[in-house]
Amino acid sequence: RKKKTHIKKKKKKKKKKKKKKKKKKKKKKKKKKKKKKKKKKKKKKKKKKKKVAEGGTGEPGTLCAPPRWMSPWMRDDGLTALPGARSCFFFPSRPPVLLGIISALCDPPDLPLEMSEECVLRCVLMLCCALLSANASNWLYLAKLSSVQICKRSVEVMDAVRRGAQLAIDECQFQFRNRRWNCSTLETMPVFGKIVTQGTREAAFVYAISAASVAFAVTRACSSGELEKCGCDHNVHGVSPEGSDNIAYGVAFSQSFVDVRERSKGQSSNRALMNLHNNEAGRKVNLPSCPTCVWSANVTVCPAPCEVKTCWKAMPPFRKVGNVIKEKFDGATEVEQRKAGTTKFKPHTDEDLVYLEPSPDFCDHDPKMPGMFGTVGRQCNRTSKAIDGCELMCCGRGFQTQEVEVVDRCSCKFHWCCYVKCKQCRKMVEMHTCRTSSRDKWMCFPRCWEAGLLEEQKAAAQVSETA
Repeated sequence: RKKKTHIKKKKKKKKKKKKKKKKKKKKKKKKKKKKKKKKKKKKKKKKKKKKVAEGGTGEPGTLCAPPRWMSPWMRDDGLTALPGARSCFFFPSRPPVLLGIISALCDPPDLPLEMSEECVLRCVLMLCCALLSANASNWLYLAKLSSVQICKRSVEVMDAVRRGAQLAIDECQFQFRNRRWNCSTLETMPVFGKIVTQGTREAAFVYAISAASVAFAVTRACSSGELEKCGCDHNVHGVSPEGSDNIAYGVAFSQSFVDVRERSKGQSSNRALMNLHNNEAGRKVNLPSCPTCVWSANVTVCPAPCEVKTCWKAMPPFRKVGNVIKEKFDGATEVEQRKAGTTKFKPHTDEDLVYLEPSPDFCDHDPKMPGMFGTVGRQCNRTSKAIDGCELMCCGRGFQTQEVEVVDRCSCKFHWCCYVKCKQCRKMVEMHTCRTSSRDKWMCFPRCWEAGLLEEQKAAAQVSETA
């Protein structure tokens, strides 16, 4: 019995040793495979670099003829041969492969100069899209595709997207013109600065107006015939055969273009969920509830809403969209991520704007927070008790009053046919601007620094008069 048990134990030990050896072999094989993959990747990268340096129209490091569309200041830089291009080029600070592709696409021998220039502009738009996808602070698009892929596939839509971005900035500045934060922008910083990266109600408004503006601009581009992939919507029941605004396409484009960055971060992120909700709330404002009135043969054909069959569906003017989103901003709901069944804040609907954290007071300029310029030097209304009044706008610092000469159009007359002639009238008007505080007198926005100089000049003049 003892011998049998001893033999069994030996067999078990042998089996264990075999299993351990097998595991070690598997681990070694996995490590070898990983090393091989890494080596292959390195080789591929080296090959790509060699292709960029060699090939094309010249030897590595040699100069080649610049394209016809390249401006003189560009030609001063070193031009290096790139593959597949008749006249290829390289800028040290820019990606050489992309520029080589542009040159290859847009500078063939048979292409006229005008078409070559247009091609370059389209390619530059594609490059801008690539930069947007990497650095954009507010938005970007057809849910499963990345923004760069969409830019490549939908170059013609990018001009409409650019117009939409400008619409969003202009509307934001109009709606917030009388508030402490007035959507100020500078060329040296991202649009609206770091305000958009916070979970405040201002960020909620920016995301909503951005999503709405893209949907609006793309829809208008469809209806005007700018885009080949879409046109007017002829499938709406009981409307003019000429077609309605293709709102569905504009909204779908906005969903996939603007939401792609938030979806890539994952649905678990609070900020991503907030931004996606506000994007959708902004897009819903664009949808008309029924066909709107239009003019046909110089006659209004839609006296009663939703009753006359000759109407067509049209988007509301973007100013109305901005007004509605501003109302939603005023009634925005603070939210937090919570477990089901618990609640801390009032419930919200799909059409409400939501935010995660309270807004700063925006009174002082903060150098660490680009986009927060403070209210020093801002105009205010002395008689108003609302947010545009001097008491609230100036944050208790007080205000100064100046007499300013204003030029207005007056005595306008209509002349047949068809122009209006006006005179220029000059008048003196009182202008009230917020004072500087002693703490931020020399660290504020340039315009408030000028306001501070004016105060000092006035004080010096008073001292000289008393002397």
